[in-house]
Amino acid sequence: MKIHKNISIYISLIFIPLIFFSCQKKIEKVKIKFIVKTEKDLDQNSIFITGNIEELGNWNPANAKLEKQNDSIWSKEFFFDKGENIEYKFTLGSWQNEASDSLGLEFDNFEISLQNDTVIHHQICCWKNQTKAGALIIDREILNQNLNGISINSGFKYHKGDNKIWASENFDDTNWEISSSVISNVYKPESGFNGIGWYRLHLWVDSTLWGKPVAFYINQLGASEIYFNGKFHSSYGIVSDDINQNKSVQNRIWKILDLENKSHQVIAIRYASYDFQNINSRSFDAGFIIFLKDIDKQLIELHTTYRSRTIYHMVFTIVPFVLALIHFMIFIFYPKEKQNLFYSICLIGFSIIAFTFDQRYISTNIKEILFYYDVANFAVAITVLFGLLTAYSVAYYKIPKRSYVFILLAIIILIWSFKPDNNLANAINLYILISFIEIIIVFIKRTEKKLKGIILVEIGFFLLAFFAIYNILINYGYLENFGGYEIITFYGVLGLAIFMSLYLSYNFALTNKDLANQLENVKLLSQKTLEQEKAAKESEIERRLLEAENDRKTFELEEARKFQLSMLPQTPPEIENFEIAMFMKTAAEVGGDYYDYQISQNNILTLAIGDATGHGAKAGVMVAAAKSLFQAFAGNEPLQIIKTSTKAIKQMKLHNMFMALEIARFENNKLIISNAGMPPVFWFKNENRSVEIIYQKSMPLGSFVNFPYSEKELILNSGDIILFSSDGFIELMNEKNELLGIENAAEIFQNAAQNSFEDIIENLNCECEKWSSSKNVNDDMTFVVIKMK
Repeated sequence: MKIHKNISIYISLIFIPLIFFSCQKKIEKVKIKFIVKTEKDLDQNSIFITGNIEELGNWNPANAKLEKQNDSIWSKEFFFDKGENIEYKFTLGSWQNEASDSLGLEFDNFEISLQNDTVIHHQICCWKNQTKAGALIIDREILNQNLNGISINSGFKYHKGDNKIWASENFDDTNWEISSSVISNVYKPESGFNGIGWYRLHLWVDSTLWGKPVAFYINQLGASEIYFNGKFHSSYGIVSDDINQNKSVQNRIWKILDLENKSHQVIAIRYASYDFQNINSRSFDAGFIIFLKDIDKQLIELHTTYRSRTIYHMVFTIVPFVLALIHFMIFIFYPKEKQNLFYSICLIGFSIIAFTFDQRYISTNIKEILFYYDVANFAVAITVLFGLLTAYSVAYYKIPKRSYVFILLAIIILIWSFKPDNNLANAINLYILISFIEIIIVFIKRTEKKLKGIILVEIGFFLLAFFAIYNILINYGYLENFGGYEIITFYGVLGLAIFMSLYLSYNFALTNKDLANQLENVKLLSQKTLEQEKAAKESEIERRLLEAENDRKTFELEEARKFQLSMLPQTPPEIENFEIAMFMKTAAEVGGDYYDYQISQNNILTLAIGDATGHGAKAGVMVAAAKSLFQAFAGNEPLQIIKTSTKAIKQMKLHNMFMALEIARFENNKLIISNAGMPPVFWFKNENRSVEIIYQKSMPLGSFVNFPYSEKELILNSGDIILFSSDGFIELMNEKNELLGIENAAEIFQNAAQNSFEDIIENLNCECEKWSSSKNVNDDMTFVVIKMK
């Protein structure tokens, strides 16, 4: 009954979001009319409104187009649910061109509570990244706005057809259509695209960039020739007005664009994609996007991209494939357990999905990319089907006949994959959804097998179902991706692989225990000498098994340590007016310390630092839970994050596992702190060169649901330094088993803060080593130091 109760909780967690998003209560509607007035001489071919609800496109910048009344007036009527609160903005079809003030800064979200029919007026003077002269402004500040530089897919002058004179810098393109470079199912140039055309982008280059090189990149699924100020710059693929001579490629090469010593400069792009309809059928954009970036930042990104792609390939491709081979060999030696065969095929299918997904971003050949896309759809059907068969074989002695329905649906998708269209993705998502519903039903209603440890398999399938449904909700715009990879279902498959391996290991241990009991009976019937020999052999076998088990656990703990550390930010945040440094030293294979941060669109830094009870794998589990909660609620106030998180952890019923956590929010010179069981915060005041200790006595998360947590607000001055630390700092012990203590810690920090900011953490570590001497560190130790400039 306990297992079934847990499963009911899992099902609720999965289907509550689906019910929430699918149920729409019929309530009264109100009519809202938006009227937008703009400057007549702005470059604005189309104006769009976008917002946080489906009618406004769920923040799709080119979904809801306003109707043009004259050269300066645009309007549109909508019907919304009465009482609904909406947020919205205006764009020219891209976030690169959203409404801005006269300084080029985008507005905050407009907000309105819908109560009655009304007319809303807006006056817009400018659009981001556009000028009245029809040229995109490029200066050093724009290039340095973020690591990715700027991406441009709108504001182009477009003309279909092909004529080399259109590359000329002085060519008059006044009458050309203003268009996006997007060529998709929902957006194409209004004058049409017949496979080849020219795009011209006018740039207004700031004098600080004259004669300077910038990194240039074109992301495309076609062929292009690039002309800069009338001169040929580069080509990607072969552009030809003859479809048989044209060669499309996916570009992966950044090149240098040497800006000239003048303000007005022109990029002309001769672009061809004769296979654009086939590309659009896979829901890909057959057009292009160009990127301009600071060269130094491009070098940084190349290193980061290579590293993340390597990790992705290793984790999501090789690991499942190796596990698949292991389970296939188990099936070969013990064919009775067919779940190993089904499970190995399921993992091979997932490995193929991960491999093809990776190759789609590595390959430059368009036909290969479309081939990998089709193979991935094929593999999805195989993976889901054999995952379901694995569930059947684990829960039942004989696979039920209703499995034929899912086999038939898989065959339909497999055939469909050979000639995909825009509906294939929806069909695959629906197939995944009903398959996982069937898996959940299987584990709820199973009555044939009473297997010990089956809860491990149920947890694994729950993780897979959760992340798959999460992925579907992301695809349809209901949720945002929290991770670094585009298909987060992969995380669920890894979770399933881990728990399935735990289940098989557990059953292997039970088999060994039964075997040991049988050997004991044989020993009672044997001679004493034989008993001694067998006892010696069993002892040797047990010793070797223990050695192997110890090696396995050591390896798994090391992998868990690497995984736990990978969840921590690799670099400190970069935020205006603050210098930030972070450091962690673990005392065991998997540490209990944790820190994280999130920066809002308003440049507000929310910081989390925590300490899970204990060390090892359990602490790693708590850290993973805390990270998920922080990422989910980081947009709230610190006190609200603490209260919400302690309720969530309490509901997890982790049995005497708690999480001390401190949330700090930096907004301009104001710091708001809410503490749940963490050590006090040390505040170095630059004005009098002293340290103030900020106490907030409280209990860790998960202790008491209604504990009266509090907030403290500090006003920081220039040069002030804040030190957040885990209890490994103040509880550091020396050879005499004396604690460092809060007062000594404050004194060490005060001395360290007198030096340069870059040396503070190094000085703290040096003093800690002096105090502990040769004594091993008995707890994790984490520092987060923030200085207000």
